[in-house]
Amino acid sequence: MVLSELLENAKVLVVGAGTGAELIYLARMCPNWYFTVVGPDKEMLDACRKKCEENEILSRCSLHQGTVETLPGNKTGVRAEWHLLKR
Repeated sequence: MVLSELLENAKVLVVGAGTGAELIYLARMCPNWYFTVVGPDKEMLDACRKKCEENEILSRCSLHQGTVETLPGNKTGVRAEWHLLKR
């Protein structure tokens, strides 16, 4: 699995995190990872931000409303994408 091959202090791009349930799971499993979270929906991103605050991981997250193409700045160092698909 690609996630097991990442460095202990990996930087992970999470596209479409929804309300953040999977993000919280990953953050708990990998306490040294940093996350760039991208989602187009403001309400979902606000819910994700709230969950990150409640679970005390917001300091390891950069949340961005938009798409990957609209991410500000140079995001080099992002080593993997975790696509969270709606079922």
